[in-house]
Amino acid sequence: MGDTDVKQAATQFPGFGNGYTRKLTNEELKVYQHLANLETVRINRFIPFAWYKHVANKAGTGAEDFEFEILKPGFIYVVTSAVLVDINNTVTYSWMGFKRAATKFVFGGGVPAAAGDPVEWAGQAFLQEGDIPFARFSGGAANDDLYIWIYGYKIKA
Repeated sequence: MGDTDVKQAATQFPGFGNGYTRKLTNEELKVYQHLANLETVRINRFIPFAWYKHVANKAGTGAEDFEFEILKPGFIYVVTSAVLVDINNTVTYSWMGFKRAATKFVFGGGVPAAAGDPVEWAGQAFLQEGDIPFARFSGGAANDDLYIWIYGYKIKA
């Protein structure tokens, strides 16, 4: 959304530029907050991303890692939230992280979850070129449906 789009959207509300003031409705407040977020993203050149993976557990009760693609050069990647879920069975633990060279770093999870219950994480994890995001599930059964969502933004380096 460019400067013109933000200004044009903002003029749809009473009180813009004419000195008139009143309390915003909840709906107007949500739109103003959305516009402010878009402007922050534009100014800071944040590029949102969402990575998704749906896989079938092959290991059954053992631990199994599921990797995403290696991160490309030219960006710093900031992971802000992740969700893991085994739809079919309880897992002993599931966690998310990234691999840098031969070392694995964990940024969330590590707790048991009943079938269909998500393991959620929110925070900030900074990844760079060459890192490989991954999720690990332990427990469950062979052929379980496993879902992985990782969200955040990237910044041009």
